[in-house]
Amino acid sequence: MFNDEEKNDFHEIAEAVEEKAISKAEKKAAKQALKEKKKREKLLREAEKLGFTPEMLGEDYGKEVSLDEILGNSGSSNKSEEVNADSKESSDKKDSSDNKESSDNKESSDNKEKPDNSKASEVSDNTEGKEASEDKPEEGSETASNSEDSEKETSEPEPEKKKKRKREKGERDPQYNVVKELLNTIIYMGIIIIIVFVIFTFVGQKVVVDGGSMNPTLEDKDNLWVDKLSYHFTDPKRFDIVVFPYKKGSNILFIKRIIGMPGETVQITDGKILINGETLIENYGLSTIDDPGIASSKIVLAHDEYFVLGDNRNNSNDSRRSDVGNIKKEDILGKAVFRLTPFSKFGKIEK
Repeated sequence: MFNDEEKNDFHEIAEAVEEKAISKAEKKAAKQALKEKKKREKLLREAEKLGFTPEMLGEDYGKEVSLDEILGNSGSSNKSEEVNADSKESSDKKDSSDNKESSDNKESSDNKEKPDNSKASEVSDNTEGKEASEDKPEEGSETASNSEDSEKETSEPEPEKKKKRKREKGERDPQYNVVKELLNTIIYMGIIIIIVFVIFTFVGQKVVVDGGSMNPTLEDKDNLWVDKLSYHFTDPKRFDIVVFPYKKGSNILFIKRIIGMPGETVQITDGKILINGETLIENYGLSTIDDPGIASSKIVLAHDEYFVLGDNRNNSNDSRRSDVGNIKKEDILGKAVFRLTPFSKFGKIEK
C-alpha cells in the first residue's frame, strides 16, 4: 500500500500529465487557427485577383474549406491516435500502480522516473504524429479546391457555355470579322451607287459650259448644276436657261435661254425680238442682233415647242439656225439653277 507521500507524488505526476495534455491541445488549437488564417488569406488573395473584395465574399469565405481539411480523414486518424495514446497512458498508469504496490519505497521511486520518461516519449511521439498530420490537410485542401473548381465548371448553365463558346470562336476567328466588315462595305457602297444613280438620272446633273455663247451670264468652263426634276411637275418658263441635246440622240448638249413660248409667233426685225407682233422687253442680250437667221420671217411655235437664243446674240448657234430650230419640251433635259465653280461666283444663277 502507498503511504501519503507516495500518493501525493502520484497525484503530482497525474496532474503534470494532465497539464501537458491540456497544453498540447491548446498548442494544437492555436496551430489550427493559424493555419485557418493563412488559408483564408491565400483564398482571399486568389479571389482579389479575380475581382472579388472581402466585403463581397463575407467573413465565412475560406473557413469551410479549411475546417473540412482540418476535420478530414487525417484529422480523424489523429483523433484515433490521441485516443490510443490516452488509453496507453491509462494502461501505463495501472501498470505503474501495480508495480508500486508490490515493491518497496526505492522501487516505487524508480517506477516514478519511468512513467516520466515514457510520458515524455509519448508526448514526443504525439508531436511527431501531429506534424505529420499537419502536412496531410494541405494536400487535402488542394484536392478540395480543385474539386470545387470542377464542380463550378460542370454546374455552369448551358446557355452561358454556349455564349462563352461563341465569344471564344469570334475571338479565335479574325477572318469572320474581316468577312463581316467586307460585306458591310459592299452594302454601303451599293447604297451610295444607287443614290447617285437616282440623283443624276431623275434629280439633277453637273454640266460644264464650253464656249462663250451665253456671255455675260455664263462663261467658258463654268460648272453648273442642272435641275432635272422640276420640269416633271411644271412647264418651262420664259427666260429660263435650259439644257438640251444639239440633235435628238446626240451627246452634244446646248445651253440657251428660252425666248418664245408654245403657241407664240416669233420674228426678229431690225435687231428687235417680236413676240406675237410686239417687241419683247429684255436686257439679257450682250449686243443688238445683227443676223436674224430664219427668224427674219415669222415662226409659229407648236404647243410643245420653244424658241431659244444665246445671250451673246451675235456669237450663238441657236433657234435662228435651221440645224437647231425650235426645241421640243421632251428634249429639254433640265434647267441650269446653280453655279458650282468658279468659287468666286458660287451660288444660284439669276434669270
